[in-house]
Amino acid sequence: MRIDGTQIKKTMNPAFVPLLSDKHKYLVIWGGAGSGKSWFTAQKILLRILKAMERGKPERILCLRKTQPAARRSIFQGFLDILKIWDLRGLYKLKLAAMEIEFNGGSKIICGGLDDPDKIKSIAGLTSAWIEEATEVSPRDFDQVNLRVRGEPPSYHQIILTFNPIDIESWIKRRFFDEDPQPEETSLHHSTYTDNTFDKTYETTLNSLTDDNQIRVYKYGQWGELRGLIYDNYTITDEWPVEQFSPHGYGLDFGFTNDPTACVECGFVGNSAYIRELLYSKGLTNDDVAATLQDKVEWKNSYICADSAEPKSIEELRRLKLPVIACTKGPDSVNHGIQRVKQFDLKVHASAIWTIRELRAYKWAEDKHGTMLNKPVDAFNHALDAMRYIIVHLKGMVTPNIDFGGYDERDERKAIVTAPDYDPIEDEDLWDDL
Repeated sequence: MRIDGTQIKKTMNPAFVPLLSDKHKYLVIWGGAGSGKSWFTAQKILLRILKAMERGKPERILCLRKTQPAARRSIFQGFLDILKIWDLRGLYKLKLAAMEIEFNGGSKIICGGLDDPDKIKSIAGLTSAWIEEATEVSPRDFDQVNLRVRGEPPSYHQIILTFNPIDIESWIKRRFFDEDPQPEETSLHHSTYTDNTFDKTYETTLNSLTDDNQIRVYKYGQWGELRGLIYDNYTITDEWPVEQFSPHGYGLDFGFTNDPTACVECGFVGNSAYIRELLYSKGLTNDDVAATLQDKVEWKNSYICADSAEPKSIEELRRLKLPVIACTKGPDSVNHGIQRVKQFDLKVHASAIWTIRELRAYKWAEDKHGTMLNKPVDAFNHALDAMRYIIVHLKGMVTPNIDFGGYDERDERKAIVTAPDYDPIEDEDLWDDL
């Protein structure tokens, strides 16, 4: 068959077009946020598939993220979006559950997560691979993929890595930047948001950053240092033990033009707070938020705790029959809330890709000498603010109220330390031993 691809370049950012003909074994596409790296990579892979259909020599390309839920929500959805834009109906069949796209002539795109190594090991005859957010994966993960791209290819073998350079200590930097890789094997391509001629939504957000490290990484796409991160008390999990949750609720942070509206679900099992992402998107009206959440949440005995700075939005959502309450704010409530959240083991569901991304970027501010300040940088915190609202609502703010005042006949122990989840009966012996 003959495919007319003469107009496809018009749908691509010019900075990436030269990479269409790049045939290096390792193509490392790195840089700042919003540059279009991932979108282009999906376009390049689809064009290789279309060319394979024309030649009659099928390609099998594996496209991966660290976890399957993340792959479904980013890589697989990206391919579906491009297939729709390019109007390739009739040329492929979808296997939605398996995240596979089978094309006429035998070519296949297989999307998945590195958290399912047995699936990866069972795939034979891979001609190329793509690792998205490659800084999430380990050298061992990469080696497993590298081992499976082998054999006689119909065109050429290639492994593409795409990422923001968040950590100067990354194995990727050592392997592909510092060790003088052989030119015939490796190609490096750098880009920033200025290279994206189609989507300018990141520009305002990036220009508003104040933290030097975040500016370096996300605006200019240069290697950063992971120092001063606020939350280190989290692990990523596929578990969601909803039947064990007590208590349970939802957090909501409002956004619109420049910032996303974010909603997270939170359920406690003992000292573990399970977190998953229900909503993370810009440009949503309150009607949009209500319509989305009505389908995603279980209201029984649970509330949505929202940013109290938006009383109008809270009232509108209430009128739309959502059980929304305002979070509690006060002097230094952000720092107190952060400290409360840090008292729990956060179990973040692997599907919460934006929440995980924020956890890896949310940090304490620094002065001009690099000294950490006792306040967070107000960026990469939308899902995390929503998480803080609901955790503080469910578990209370630990703000000791110590009063060494005079004798009060109603309470002979006037020195009282209180918190909403403090149980004076259970702690009676402890109190007497102080």
